Amino acid sequence: MIVRIGRGHIRPGTWDEYERTYKKLLVDGAKPDGLQTRLLVRDVEDEHGGYTLAIWDDEDSLNEWLRSSEFAEIQQQMRPYFVGDYQVHTCDVCVHEQLAGMPADLKIP
Repeated sequence: MIVRIGRGHIRPGTWDEYERTYKKLLVDGAKPDGLQTRLLVRDVEDEHGGYTLAIWDDEDSLNEWLRSSEFAEIQQQMRPYFVGDYQVHTCDVCVHEQLAGMPADLKIP
């Protein structure tokens, strides 16, 4: 299992529009093979900061998505919302615990 974590800052005053665009392009749109879960989270201490987390079956599935024209198009549409640097980390999941009450197929609202 692989997790891709992105962190960046959104231009002041554009979070709501950014979130709508994220949902339109990713939640309602792209469903790449191998993607298990995708989260967009907002920093509670920095209203312009946020993270994306994507949990993948394996690194090959992630890399196939990253090389796709659909990913490139989505990146192009999302880029204007960002200010400053955007960091991305790809991580192996070393320990995973499924907690009681949390659905195995966690869905983004």
